[in-house]
Amino acid sequence: MRPAPRAFLDYLEDRLSHAPAAGPPPRAAEDEELALAERLLARLRETGQIETTRGFPPETVARRIADAWGRPARILSILMDRADVIEVYVSEEELGVLQIDMKRHPEGSHG
Repeated sequence: MRPAPRAFLDYLEDRLSHAPAAGPPPRAAEDEELALAERLLARLRETGQIETTRGFPPETVARRIADAWGRPARILSILMDRADVIEVYVSEEELGVLQIDMKRHPEGSHG
């Protein structure tokens, strides 16, 4: 089913407003996964499930997590391999459950 022309133009305008200066806008799925990754990282830090140094770059790490979004084991590996992550206190299973919860409740409810 195709969207109404006005709605589609609004959609395109929104997508282009988030595009990098050069090149096409990212795929919608990448946008969603990046937003989820940013929230996941924020929640892990807020709840003390990861400890990081002061110089920890959340934007860069969130982008790497988004690239591995469907693989909790890979996300844990990314976090544990970083010198600016002091400790990770979440298991692969807990991380998977947290990811499912975040997908079901995109507005950020904690449970």
